[in-house]
Amino acid sequence: MKLIDIVFAIVLVSMSGLLVGVDARDIVRYIASSDTARPV
Repeated sequence: MKLIDIVFAIVLVSMSGLLVGVDARDIVRYIASSDTARPV
C-alpha cells in the first residue's frame, strides 16, 4: 500500500467521518484488515 493511498484514505474518512460519524480507528482497522487480506 502506497503512502498516498493511506493519506488519501485518512483525508476521505476525516471529511466523510464528520457526516457519517465513523471513528478514525475503525477505518484504520478496515485498512489494516483489507491490507492483510490481499496480496502485496
